[in-house]
Amino acid sequence: MADLINGLGGPSGFGTDYLARNDDGSTAAIDLTTIFAHGLNFYGHTYTTLYLNNNGSVTFGTSLGTYTPTSITGNTSVPIIAPLWADVDTRTDSSTPANGPGVVSPTQGGTSTGSDLLWYHLDAATHSFVATWDDVGYYSRHTDKLNAFQLQIVNTDPTGSSGNFAIVFRYESINWVTGDASNGNGGFGGYSAHAGYSAGDGVHYYELSQSGNDSALVSLPGASNVNIPGAYVFQVTNGVVANTYHPGYDFNNDGHSDLLWRNDAGTIVDWMMNGPQLVDGGTVAALDSSWSIRGTGDFNADGRSDLLLQNAGGAIVQWQMSGSQIVGGGLDATLDSSWSIRGTGDFNADGRSDLLLQNAGGAIVQWQMSGSQIVGGGLVATLDSSWSISGPGDFNADGRSDLLLQNAGGAIVQWLLSGSQIVGGGSVASLDSSWSIRGTGDFNADGRADILLQNAGGAIVQWQMNGSQVNGGGLVAPLDSSWSITGTGDFNADGRAALLLQNANGAIVEGQMNGSQVNGGGLVAPLDSSWSITGTGDFNADGRAALLLQNANGAIVEWQMNGSQVAGGGVVAALDASWKIEKVGDYNGDGKSDILLHNTNGQVVVWEMNGTQIIGGGAVATVNGDWHLQ
Repeated sequence: MADLINGLGGPSGFGTDYLARNDDGSTAAIDLTTIFAHGLNFYGHTYTTLYLNNNGSVTFGTSLGTYTPTSITGNTSVPIIAPLWADVDTRTDSSTPANGPGVVSPTQGGTSTGSDLLWYHLDAATHSFVATWDDVGYYSRHTDKLNAFQLQIVNTDPTGSSGNFAIVFRYESINWVTGDASNGNGGFGGYSAHAGYSAGDGVHYYELSQSGNDSALVSLPGASNVNIPGAYVFQVTNGVVANTYHPGYDFNNDGHSDLLWRNDAGTIVDWMMNGPQLVDGGTVAALDSSWSIRGTGDFNADGRSDLLLQNAGGAIVQWQMSGSQIVGGGLDATLDSSWSIRGTGDFNADGRSDLLLQNAGGAIVQWQMSGSQIVGGGLVATLDSSWSISGPGDFNADGRSDLLLQNAGGAIVQWLLSGSQIVGGGSVASLDSSWSIRGTGDFNADGRADILLQNAGGAIVQWQMNGSQVNGGGLVAPLDSSWSITGTGDFNADGRAALLLQNANGAIVEGQMNGSQVNGGGLVAPLDSSWSITGTGDFNADGRAALLLQNANGAIVEWQMNGSQVAGGGVVAALDASWKIEKVGDYNGDGKSDILLHNTNGQVVVWEMNGTQIIGGGAVATVNGDWHLQ
């Protein structure tokens, strides 16, 4: 999940402005010029005001009181950005205070406060508009289930006049998706929530694939388009929303990263790459909008990436790929909408990806796959709705994926799996709701996944695991809430994962880990807020992760790291704001990370790297604006 941004002032920490308790109401026009002096540019229209709607959206030009959501398509006539369009009702009995925390019991595990209210804030420090639905109930006056989510609209060119901005959806807790008047019962069924954006022009729109699917919507705190659970980010440059992608494809087993595209009409195309050369590829298939790509895996152990798809009707299909040819696969199964795919892993150590599924009723099922055939697996366990799957990992170094779970009450449990059988594990610990699991990694180089946790107060703790036993670890560092964990990487080539942190003031710090001991590292560099970490990669093949950064003015810099020391690197290039770094991969198979860029005019470019030197590459192709990297 993505914690709600707090500390913005006001009684609940989400600012001092709020929409009075209501059903289907909206604010008056909110003036944005304190953070967007020249307005924001959304598909060629410049807006200096917006309307904040109780039912989970902002709109431009007019407010929106519609309580039953519709699909966000070419028929959506109002310019809208909707993190979760559904029938929110913040009315309560007359004894309830007008605003402030504790009106309802806060949802657990994040920073929501239980105010059951819609807050908004214009933050001059971060040049952003922040709207927070803080533990809100649903129509009619129900608070037995609550949602906590947030929308940020961030000015990414605060010193210029381009109107460029970023849209950020943050999902902390989603527990209902339908109001009573939308044919819902107990917050589910009927006409469920939708999320996405539309320019209102009949042409430019995007809808999250989870829209209209109850179980998928409830799982939004674990989903992402930027590999940060619960967060979706869309960059808007020169009025156009940049493409989204899924990294990590190799469709022809040549060791080179490949690209997967899908256009707005549903056609799926893959490109096999050799550096910047498009050496093969073509149309894979054309699907209607009811189909979504759920992930990739190697389901037949041939070394090639395969595709996993799911239909809105519940059908799960797997395509075994050889280049752009579908050489095998087919229908895995058809499930009703109560089932959702939780992930993939190799649960029986046969070298093939398997599927993990969960039912809205709590049943966890694992399918062992051989191609599209379910050759084993079954029911792992049935848990009530207070439990969530935090992630897979190999906690006992047996080559099989295991599961890590956390209860809303704080209990952390780990299951050691052999296929669908729980062969070991148990209770790891029980923590209060101020703690959240931030990730897993091997911090002591013993081949076992360890657990990284952070407290709402900022403390970072790491547990070294042997099965379900915490046999080492402890407090890594006490930090205040201005620090965030940006990622992990092996920055000194010692085989241990290290932590990368960034402060709200821009400082970047790297901690080299030996278990829970920070035995090296330190301040990498103090940067102002115009810099962002774009990714990591090994650009000079020295076995150490390097940092890739981009400035708001377009400069791209690469730091070659030796621990926390910037041992080399420098400016790679300076690009104007029309260019975006899409991903890092090895496109020419030389063992060094390369950079893929995409221009708003559609041009796709690969830079082949040797350290900070661009030693090759060039333009791959130019694609129309309706094509999106998958």
